[in-house]
This record gives sequence, structure tokens and C-alpha cells, in this order.
Amino acid sequence: MRAELKKVCEFWADRGVDGLRLDVVNLIAKDQDFPDDPTGDGRRFYTDGPRAHTFLREMNRDVFTPRNLMTVGEMSSTTLENCQQYAALSGDELSMTFNFHHLKVDYPNGEKWTLAKPDYVALKALFRHWQQGMHNVAWNALFWCNHDQPRIVSRFGDEGEYRVPAAKMLAMALHGMQGTPYIYQGEEIGMTNPHFTRITDYRDVESHNMFAALRAAVIICLPRYARAPPGATPTNCWLFWPVNPATTAARRCSGTTVKTPVSPRASRG
Repeated sequence: MRAELKKVCEFWADRGVDGLRLDVVNLIAKDQDFPDDPTGDGRRFYTDGPRAHTFLREMNRDVFTPRNLMTVGEMSSTTLENCQQYAALSGDELSMTFNFHHLKVDYPNGEKWTLAKPDYVALKALFRHWQQGMHNVAWNALFWCNHDQPRIVSRFGDEGEYRVPAAKMLAMALHGMQGTPYIYQGEEIGMTNPHFTRITDYRDVESHNMFAALRAAVIICLPRYARAPPGATPTNCWLFWPVNPATTAARRCSGTTVKTPVSPRASRG
């Protein structure tokens, strides 16, 4: 498998790609005893395993460094100590890493789909922890939004009178830290959540799965769906900018017209 993955990376490098994002790359090494986990979800047996570093050093030696590729690793439930190795300034594994600890400060008891006010004290403490811990040791990838997250202006800012200053404040906070900032499409204009009222308006697999699970459990609570990201999936993650905000936008995708309602806020500057 590792040999095939190297071929995939080389395929894109041959076509001029300069950088690669490696999805949940800290989950690539399982405990080879394959233990059961009757009281958990098993992640402790495949998260940040020691062989993950071995595999990444191999990929770096054989592909990343020879091809001069920039690499960013998405890290699931990782630790600072592990990221100090993954993204070490020595460059043995990856160029930089994403972590998600700062985007869990509004998860009560770790529940992603339950709404809660953000803990801003915890947010600042987490930023300080990672900024100080990675300084002169490794490199951070900085971000607020992606295809799995709500719009940051809606989440940590304000959608009303203070939308613009809130968006500027959040951008300043991100760009003022040490690391490489990543901007998700629409973030540069202070885009907010679309607030669709029908689950069918979303094309996010995780949102649909949670909706189905809640319906199956007869726990229908519409405010929970406010976390649904704006019509996003890893392969089809676009909202559309309309000529007339009241219309339905569409684009051509693989020969099929895909229609998505436009956010009522799309006409706002």
C-alpha cells in the first residue's frame, strides 16, 4: 500500500502539483495485535501510533523531499507532542499540521451536534499552548473553517450589525499567529452560514447521516442542525453566488446539473 501511495504522490508531482494535503494522516498505523475495544471506539489503537512517524519519514525520504513538495497533515485527536514530530523544522516528516482542538471549545462533553456557547478562555489557552509549544520546534497550519466546520463568523462572531468587524477581527487573530494561514472559500468576504431550513438543501454526508440517526432515534431537534456546514462535502463543497439571490443556482458537474438553494445572505456585501 505504501508503494502505491508513493505512486499516487508522484503522479500528481509529475503534473506540476507543488503540495499535498494528507487527510487524517495520523491514523495510518494500527496496533498490530489488533486488540478489541469493548468500552471505546478503537481510536486509541490506531491514533498517533509509533509506526505513523516511521511511515511518514519513509514517504518524506522517497517522495516529499526529492520532489520538493509542501505537505500538510490533517491530524485527528492528536497531541502537541506528536505534532512536534510530524511537523518538525528538521523536515523529516511533514511541512506542517492541522489540529482541531480550538474548534471543539463549543462541544459540550465533546458532542459536535449539540449547540453551546464557545468557551473563549479555553480557545485562547489552546492557541497559547500550541503557539508556544510549536515555536522553534515545528510548524503550525492555521485555520478557522473547512468543509467539516460551520462558518467562523456565524460560530465565533456575529451575523448582524457586527458581521464585518467580527470577520476582520477573526482574520486578524488568525493571521497574527505564527504558522501558515489557510482560507476557506467565502471566508475572505466574511461569509456566514446559509441557514437552510430543509435537510435536503444540504449536500454534506455527515449532516445527512446525523439527521437520519436522530430521526431513527425519534430525537428531532432542529437547532442541532445549525452546525451543518454550508452545503459542503469533500468532493462537492460549493455554494453559489447568484445573479439574483432569490433564484436557485446551479453548476455543471460531471455532466449533471446540481442545484443548490442560495443562502438568503448571498446579496450582502
